[in-house]
Amino acid sequence: MNFDEVRVRFILISNKLEKKKKKKKKKKKKVPKENVLGEIGKGYKYAIEILNEGRIGIGAQMLGLAQGALDNTLPYLFQRKQFNTFIGDFQVDINFFFFS
Repeated sequence: MNFDEVRVRFILISNKLEKKKKKKKKKKKKVPKENVLGEIGKGYKYAIEILNEGRIGIGAQMLGLAQGALDNTLPYLFQRKQFNTFIGDFQVDINFFFFS
């Protein structure tokens, strides 16, 4: 199969999808008042509030993940040697050079 055949197949598939989208037109449906949750017109506000609460939890998870990575890395830095020096000592020298 060459590039032109792939392009023609892609165009044909794209045209079929576009035709399906055009056939399906969304009709506005009314929701009965007893099925409405919250106030009408406040849905976006409710959704954003829920997402903001979730962000706090995700931030806490990432902080715990970073702490776990640091806790597992620090002992390894002083177990492994390179050039007859622990690799943790190289990092200390770099920090001393840049931040002193």
